[in-house]
Amino acid sequence: MFIYYNERVIEGKVDLNAPVFIRNGIKSLFKNGICSEVSWPYPETTFPKSIKDIIRTGSVAEITAAIAKALKDNETELHAAISQIPSVQALTQAKKHIITRYCKLTLDNGLIDFKLSLSKGFPVIFGMMVPRSFYLTPANGVFTLPPPDEIRLGGHALLAVGYDDNKQHFIVRNSWGEEFGDKGYCYIPYDFFTGKYQTSQTGQVKDLQDNTFSFWCLTHE
Repeated sequence: MFIYYNERVIEGKVDLNAPVFIRNGIKSLFKNGICSEVSWPYPETTFPKSIKDIIRTGSVAEITAAIAKALKDNETELHAAISQIPSVQALTQAKKHIITRYCKLTLDNGLIDFKLSLSKGFPVIFGMMVPRSFYLTPANGVFTLPPPDEIRLGGHALLAVGYDDNKQHFIVRNSWGEEFGDKGYCYIPYDFFTGKYQTSQTGQVKDLQDNTFSFWCLTHE
């Protein structure tokens, strides 16, 4: 919540529950630092488990409508969360945890730079266009490469913390709690990072877009 608050400040939409850019999250870590989740806990919400069933089988329109209803039903809780400002304790603690350097990565050289950063112990933050099946990642955390025409349900930021060449996947920490995947972790195939998806979900002309985007490394080099 601390990072999300500062991202919204940077983007001039502090009063909105709105998407933000990953690069502004990195900028906020450089400028404001980060407090612990204990100092500013993520709010509890009560989204119905039925949404998972709709995600599994529903159309884009049905999924969008279900999520919109859940947001409406939780409007009071969400407004209270968005209206919060950092406490003195959170601000003081965050100043002790400011990043000193960061760099933007690309996949121009394939996965070389991505893996090099991880091999040095530097985590990589990245965005992905979320396939329907990602919401259904099993308890072993293994995310199976989806077909290019699988429904995508918007962008999402994740943190890569390692990789396994034998299994050809990155080790990724999600932010959906320990009930997701392997106690909060998932294992995403290399091919997903270098792959593309079809943007049209309606049978029209289909453009191809990257599955993943906006790669940032936290580094002291």
